[in-house]
Amino acid sequence: MTAGQPWSLIITSDREPQEIRAAVAQSLEVSDFTMVFLLPSILFESDTVTDPEQTYQRYVRFEELRRELNADARIAVFEIGPGDRLDAVLNGARSEAQYSSHG
Repeated sequence: MTAGQPWSLIITSDREPQEIRAAVAQSLEVSDFTMVFLLPSILFESDTVTDPEQTYQRYVRFEELRRELNADARIAVFEIGPGDRLDAVLNGARSEAQYSSHG
């Protein structure tokens, strides 16, 4: 991104991936560059520890969306979320995997 080029900013959660893709595509029609601040909704839900595997899979889908969007050089995607919740999701998935492999 260089000075004088039009750019867009999108701040959203990952709840509606198709709408996010559409919004990013639309912003690229009028801007040279788009910054997306993407919130993984799973990290803001209170019941993330009830099913560690499902929680982890939802985070994986978030990460796939983030990487998909970020693959375009005209788009920069940033994850916004509480680090302690991300650690809990990842640690829960590790614990579940260890339990499953020993059980």
